[in-house]
Amino acid sequence: MCELTTLILNFNLFSNFDLQEVATISQYLSCYKFQDRQVLMKKGEIGNDLGIVLSGDVHIIDGEVLIATRKPGEIVGEMALIRSSTRMADVVAASAGELAVMSFTNIERLKNEHPRIAVKLIVLLTESTLRKLQDTEKALQVERERLEFLLENIFPKSIVARLKQGQDLIAENFDEVTILFADIVGFTRLAQQLQPIDLVNLLNEIFSIFDLLTDKYGLEKIKTIGDAYMVVGGLPVPTDNHAEAVAEMAIEMQAAMSQFQSRLAHPLQLRIGINTGEAIAGVIGMKKFTYDLWGDAVNVASRMEFLGVPGKIQVTDVTYVRLKDKYLFEKRGKIEVKGKGEMTTYWLIGKKDNGSI
Repeated sequence: MCELTTLILNFNLFSNFDLQEVATISQYLSCYKFQDRQVLMKKGEIGNDLGIVLSGDVHIIDGEVLIATRKPGEIVGEMALIRSSTRMADVVAASAGELAVMSFTNIERLKNEHPRIAVKLIVLLTESTLRKLQDTEKALQVERERLEFLLENIFPKSIVARLKQGQDLIAENFDEVTILFADIVGFTRLAQQLQPIDLVNLLNEIFSIFDLLTDKYGLEKIKTIGDAYMVVGGLPVPTDNHAEAVAEMAIEMQAAMSQFQSRLAHPLQLRIGINTGEAIAGVIGMKKFTYDLWGDAVNVASRMEFLGVPGKIQVTDVTYVRLKDKYLFEKRGKIEVKGKGEMTTYWLIGKKDNGSI
């Protein structure tokens, strides 16, 4: 059994108490040893015990959010002394150590047998609680902002708003969107020559440029798969210029890739495919939510990339019709597309002088 009077006298917590008062309080405490990662107090339970951390650290955790850490000389469960209340978070040992514990029964005894000391202790703990509540609110606000940032980097803002409103299933049909698939040709061979960190840094640099272009043209990045990039225009908020916006991004993506050639021993080229048509978008998954896109138009866009040529932008006849007045094209002719048969496709060359979006 640890010598509680000596231990707690060393804590700033009791700097306003004299030796006799500390000795009296220690009579109502018992020493409790805890193990690393042990749950000391559970969320939802009535907070019956007051604890003073003597050694080791403990965490206050709400779900996966770390609200606060209590170190030696600090209090956990102080609301037990003020009033019996339901715990709003778990108290979990961050490392093995000891607590000086005052049970609810002993708290009531202290109030009855030494009311002056109990009042003084309650005032101290009330002030401590208010400070911690303020710190907790700040911590929760930081976590909320962090979560908001993460969500908006995973989902469109309009989808984030609907998820926060409690919608479990989100699925929408869009009559017309324009889908772009891009693949970095030569990246697999380059991956064999570079260190992992250099490879990831390069891919991150390239995709970060693509992300900036996505924002510039008001498009929606759907996902990356290895060294492939998928983006769509015309959702989640329908727009009239989705085909033009995607065309502009495709042209700038090719220009950006050419800037990397002088830096690399092995050349990289971008193969891009574009298609316009109807699609369904929605959120799927139970753990790692994904905002994704489905439909025949999506499959055809993927085929346009796969059957394309490095350094070029291949588009379907549907996309060509929407862009031909503003952009320059070269007819490729008919190609065999799996599941679709022969399709006439075009190479997007650039924008006409009078073209604008």
